[in-house]
Amino acid sequence: MNELMLGLYVTVVGVTIVFTVLSILAVTVYLLKYIGKQKTKQPVEEKETMEASGKTGEIARGGISIEKIQPPVDPETLSAITAGIIGFQEAKKKRLMRIDLFREYPTLARLLPLAGIHYKAEVEVSVQGSPKKIIVEELGIGYYKVVIGNREYTVVVRK
Repeated sequence: MNELMLGLYVTVVGVTIVFTVLSILAVTVYLLKYIGKQKTKQPVEEKETMEASGKTGEIARGGISIEKIQPPVDPETLSAITAGIIGFQEAKKKRLMRIDLFREYPTLARLLPLAGIHYKAEVEVSVQGSPKKIIVEELGIGYYKVVIGNREYTVVVRK
């Protein structure tokens, strides 16, 4: 009888310890979720600048700037490329926000290219009244392949 009581005692103590540790972890994860949301609610300053020179185009909108485009482009094509990349990012965000994990932790979406998950989207943009179909493919973090008509551009974006 003593062996049975000792076994029950050890079982109760073990289960109590396990559930106490799990409860502490659950509270910690719950609090981390709110700490992460407080940091992301800071206002974002949006600015728009556009320069086009021989090899490099600079466009900044909401903290995104195109660092390098190969081959060199004219200002109209540069604006189409920028609009295409921004439209691509919005389409990617819209698609990922359907998944609960990315809604809760949106910064995880930046790690998808490291895992070999790349997105490709076709965006229609109107530049100076003429609609253009742009195909944007993500090559890696900050690297895009943009196809406008029969021209292909490699774009490096920094944030």
